[in-house]
Amino acid sequence: MAPIRRLDIGASAGLRTRPAAVSACLLCRGTKYLCGKPSCPVLMRMGGIMKARDVLDRTDLQGSSPPGLFVGRYGYPKVLAGPMVPPTLGDTSVMARPESWYRMSIKDFVDMMSSLVRGVYPVRVDKTDESGRFMDDIHDLVLSSSSAYTEVTFSRPIQNRMTFSSDVQPFGPIGPVSDLDVSASSTNVRVERAFEDTGLKAVDAMWELYSTGEPVQVIQRALSAGMLGTQKKRKLVPTRWSITAVDDVLAKRMMDDVTSLPELGEYRLHCSRSMGNLYAALLIPGRWSYEMIELFHEGSVWNTWGGELSVGADAEGPEGRTTYAAIGGCYYAGRLAVLEHLKSIKKLATAVIVREALPSYLLPVGVWTVRQGVRDALARPPTEFGSLDAAISGLSELVRAPISLITRRSRILRFLRTQTRITSYI
Repeated sequence: MAPIRRLDIGASAGLRTRPAAVSACLLCRGTKYLCGKPSCPVLMRMGGIMKARDVLDRTDLQGSSPPGLFVGRYGYPKVLAGPMVPPTLGDTSVMARPESWYRMSIKDFVDMMSSLVRGVYPVRVDKTDESGRFMDDIHDLVLSSSSAYTEVTFSRPIQNRMTFSSDVQPFGPIGPVSDLDVSASSTNVRVERAFEDTGLKAVDAMWELYSTGEPVQVIQRALSAGMLGTQKKRKLVPTRWSITAVDDVLAKRMMDDVTSLPELGEYRLHCSRSMGNLYAALLIPGRWSYEMIELFHEGSVWNTWGGELSVGADAEGPEGRTTYAAIGGCYYAGRLAVLEHLKSIKKLATAVIVREALPSYLLPVGVWTVRQGVRDALARPPTEFGSLDAAISGLSELVRAPISLITRRSRILRFLRTQTRITSYI
């Protein structure tokens, strides 16, 4: 076996704060309007694809919420919040379980999610008591451990507005709520305890829920509904923000345990595919460092205009990071999945994640797909290699993109391939 290089990357390597240059679409993903247009042309084109005709123009809806909640971010601190309800009775819990979505085709997934009607009600994030019974019903919904019967009355007819996002799973029509009634048949006692403990900090509540087996999406929903944290600091958290916040908090807590583990003894390459995406996870012996590289081929969702591969990347060294990742929530979702795996195998490693989006990845489905994709890849038996060059050669056989593009853009791989072991001088 070839000698294993140790990785020690500091600020001088530019790993903490220097974002890679990527296309405007890949950096923006419909959230920052970097192209200068008032609305995202990519998402506008997709907005009319799915139509839930059965509920359009109605002013009332009865259905079983998965449970689902969405809190918007526009107009913060006064936002639009409300339940996600399909016009279906019975067990709809699959609509709230990302682990059940990963093997679906992108068409079947979007078809399912397009039936979710988003009810919206204006709420000030730090003054939820002013919303009266509405927030009580929202809390009942989030506390439900199964699909909850929900009745919604709208002040105006439901309108077709299929919503896609790089962060959140898609959902269908929208309507302003005038009355809401939730009847939950069972309660999630763990979330209930965290909700009732007004002296428990939000970060501690998140970790406690996660450590006792609650899925990430349940914790995200509770945080978004303003149900975690000390009493005076509780407030609604926009759904997009809550997703990344939970991924980040849990990963940082886990990092304390993982960084003290013995180092991995070989190079491992894991792989998984779903919905037009390839997820390759390369684990390298050494100290903790992490990098995520995203490749969007021409015709895929965030590269519909250009003829070249669109590439985004960001990374952190052993000291972690303090700035927000240039590629957004996908970075944090992938990092959590990696740390979960390292903790489970009781090994420390450097991780390079490559996500390759092919032209068949037509629609954004949310960062859950990265978390689940990396989890699924790491759950599969790896191919083991005795050297970094051999592992990179193995990676080249998985991706369609030129491997030279990946090695040029990867800060970690560049660093490892250009550093000389001190033992070579002894």
